[in-house]
Amino acid sequence: MGRVRYKVLALIGTFAGGKLPQQKELIKASPYLKQTSMKQSSKLILGCITALLLGSGLWGCQSRQKPQPPYVPDGTGDASLLECPKVRGREGDFFITHRVNNGTRVNYSLEYDIRLHHALWVCFSFDNYTKQTNVKRTNAWAWDPFIPAQYEVNKSSFEGYDRGHLVASHDRVFSEEANRQTFYYSNMSPQKAAFNQVAWRQLEEVVQKWARNEALTDKMYVAKGGTLTPEGIYPTLSGGKIAVPRNYWMAILAEKNGEWRALGFWISHESSKQLKGGLAPLACSIDELESKTDFDFFPNLEDNIEQKVEAIDPKDCSDLWPGL
Repeated sequence: MGRVRYKVLALIGTFAGGKLPQQKELIKASPYLKQTSMKQSSKLILGCITALLLGSGLWGCQSRQKPQPPYVPDGTGDASLLECPKVRGREGDFFITHRVNNGTRVNYSLEYDIRLHHALWVCFSFDNYTKQTNVKRTNAWAWDPFIPAQYEVNKSSFEGYDRGHLVASHDRVFSEEANRQTFYYSNMSPQKAAFNQVAWRQLEEVVQKWARNEALTDKMYVAKGGTLTPEGIYPTLSGGKIAVPRNYWMAILAEKNGEWRALGFWISHESSKQLKGGLAPLACSIDELESKTDFDFFPNLEDNIEQKVEAIDPKDCSDLWPGL
């Protein structure tokens, strides 16, 4: 029994990392142990060892959660998003969903045509979080990390044109990370300066006001792009690489208190002035916009709601769209 007590004390010495005293010296040094019998002191010491082993998890009795690996973004596109048009999925093209907050929040998505070096479309949503205006423009120009560098374009590829955002910088000012992603060149379109800075900007600002007006919308879903069919682009490529659309478009779906409405916009790249008296001349139904673009918008919306809202002529409900 003495040898067992000594082994127990040896374990205590090992855990303590100090020099092991003789058991009798340990008991003598401890007023409490001195008052106990050798048998009782052995039980007490064994209890200490048990507590140490359980606390350290060496007996496997303690459930330990494995550490989570760090988040590594991969850009995998999410076709289930309500704002997402039907993905064409042509070989070699890239369908990407950019995320922020360690991948917990969607920023925006796009389908990128590697032949034309231009996004077929971009899409995103405004909700109570993403409609916030917390940061300023970052000007963080960079190539999209999810598209191979062999397809890269840069500032020199836009010579003679503005680097026009599809997802506007001011569409994504809820965080610095979100805004930085809008400066990926995959989100840029070669736009004439007057169009980008005046006509397109007017349209963007009106949509942003709608999205951030809580009296108008609880949530808004937006898709944007330029025409990229053979007849829909100018004959000269920007920088010898990038297609230059002749027209641009927006598809917008809004929800308020469970009620849905939608409209489209179609605007010529030749537009260079602000429209006086509203944007009605640019507005159309989603059905009409689908006919013009050959895209299927909001395919994840319930069919009965989709059919209803996409057929509405926005001119018949302009009171729901201030500034129209």
